[in-house]
Amino acid sequence: MSKSISGLIRVFLGFLLTTVFCLLDTPKGHADLSTVGGASKVGGGSWATFSDSRLKTVEGEYTSGIEQVLKLRPVRYRYREDNEAGIKDGSEHIGFIAQDVQAAIPEAVYTNDKGFLMLNQDPILWAMLNAIQHQQTVIDQQKAEIESLRNTVDDLITRTR
Repeated sequence: MSKSISGLIRVFLGFLLTTVFCLLDTPKGHADLSTVGGASKVGGGSWATFSDSRLKTVEGEYTSGIEQVLKLRPVRYRYREDNEAGIKDGSEHIGFIAQDVQAAIPEAVYTNDKGFLMLNQDPILWAMLNAIQHQQTVIDQQKAEIESLRNTVDDLITRTR
């Protein structure tokens, strides 16, 4: 066996050993994915989510927005070497502290089976979208007000001539 093939096999086996696929009594084509370390998919992009309206019962609008987003504080961090979760990662990351997010957007934080706070970034994304939409509404209102004030100023200038 060539060195490159045996190297690929070692990498693949290493991937299999660090990635745990849990098929737990789920219908065909459904799986939970858990990884130790990173996970990636070729080509980048997002992981797909079932979003078909035929599968959903809408329970209302999601209203978190600008007020909640302004409370969020992104930080640079590293996991402590002796952390209780056993995370072996010395790299710098950018993200949030779950306790801070919990105070602003509680639905974005949950506790795992080991008692650690976990972050679901989806509610943060939707709060950001709501914040952007709110800001656009304010911008549009301000544009209309500025245009009205310009017209008033132009009117006053014309009358004084």
